[in-house]
Amino acid sequence: PRTEAAKKNRNYQQLVDALAEISPTVSRFFDGDDSVLVMDSNPDIKQNRLNLLGLLRNHARVLADFGPIVKG
Repeated sequence: PRTEAAKKNRNYQQLVDALAEISPTVSRFFDGDDSVLVMDSNPDIKQNRLNLLGLLRNHARVLADFGPIVKG
């Protein structure tokens, strides 16, 4: 809903704020005490985790395509 509201109102700062708000949760997802292995050996778990990351990517793509960014 926040992404749709940001797009509708062309208030992209709202989306930036929402993504920043979930940043600690995403960080813990990958590198924290409760981190998970996205590419789990169980195909259902793996697909669910990839779907979750895909949702985040889709919301971030409203702002820009971050795919070309390479950490050097």
